[in-house]
This record gives sequence, structure tokens and C-alpha cells, in this order.
Amino acid sequence: MQRFATDFDAPPDAAVWARWFARIEAQNAAIARQLHGELGGLLTVAGMHLQRRSSAAVRMALQQAVQRAAALNREVVGQLYPQLLEHLGLVATLQIALQARCDAAGFRLDLQLPESVADLTHTSVLALYRGAMQAIDNVVMHASADAVQLGLQCAGGEWRLHVEDNGTGCEPAAAAAAGGSLCALAAWLKGLGGGLRLESAPHQGCRIELWLPMQAI
Repeated sequence: MQRFATDFDAPPDAAVWARWFARIEAQNAAIARQLHGELGGLLTVAGMHLQRRSSAAVRMALQQAVQRAAALNREVVGQLYPQLLEHLGLVATLQIALQARCDAAGFRLDLQLPESVADLTHTSVLALYRGAMQAIDNVVMHASADAVQLGLQCAGGEWRLHVEDNGTGCEPAAAAAAGGSLCALAAWLKGLGGGLRLESAPHQGCRIELWLPMQAI
């Protein structure tokens, strides 16, 4: 069966969407810094005090509770804002986050990434990261696949990222008309001068491709 492709249309206020997403991400980053710095510090201090007070059994129970709280704090911080982007860059962060996501879902992952990216603003790097993770999440939730390929390359003055799976596929036009997370992502990308395309057919797998200009808006 032939696969069909649909470009997700941008709303007339795509630039407004892009600014709105940028504000949301800035707020997420601020919350993540506060959780990481203040709550993380308090949990560390609490753990230190636990070693000096109470019985051994109480110390163990409370220490386990503190460790669970610290793990939850790290998870929430990571969901709010991928701090690894600031320390390791887009490519390494994608490798770590995507492999962890696919391992948890039981997928085989084929990554085709460059050594580094250039000529992208911080907002565009974040958009590519969010787009990759959203595409993988769609595979996990809807595709009934067991293998996924993700590639990122620069061509024709654009950075292009694709995610392709071997799952059940869909009707691209129907998916675009239904709205949802991919439509919101498409609006963000359009506001940055890029776009999103979905190529699929029932039982033929699915390919999501998104792109941004090297010098994004």
C-alpha cells in the first residue's frame, strides 16, 4: 500500500504560538532550577541529619524516603527542562534521553546523529529536542511498533529530523485534522520558520519529519 504524506498547516498566528511556547519553556526552566537548587539542597541536608539522629531502623526508613523524594525531584526537573542540553548539547542529550525512553518501552533504536549541531538558537535546539521526544512518545503510545529509527542531518540550509517506526501506521490527513500534540508542535516549528510532515498508511509504519532553518527565527 502506498504511503501518503501530509504537511501540518500552521495557524495564522504561528508566530504568537512560537512566542508562547518560548515563555512556557522559560518558566519550566526557572521551576527546574528552583527544584534542583533549593529542594535538592534541602533533601541533601535532610539526608545528612538523618545519619546522626534516631534509631538505626528509623534512619533507614527515613533515608529511603529521602532517596525516593530525591529521585522524584530529578525526574520532575528532567521533564520540566532537559538540563543536559546546557551541559552536553543536543546530540548527546538526544542519545541519552532517546535510548532511555526506547529501552523502557522495549524498542530497538537506530540513531543516526551528527557529531554536533551549529547555527541554531537555544530555542530551536529545544524545539528539535522536544520534537524528537514527542515523536518517540507517539510511537510508544500509538504505533504498536518494536523498532524505531531517528536521524538528524543538515541539508539545504535546514536541520531536518525524522522518526520512523515499523508500527501500525495511520491516515496522515486524519491525524492532522484531529489536532493534538503534533499540531501544537507543528505550530511551534512554523513560528520558528520550520515545519512538520507526517507520512504513513495503515499497517505501513509512520515517518514524522520536522525541520528548522539553520539560522532559525
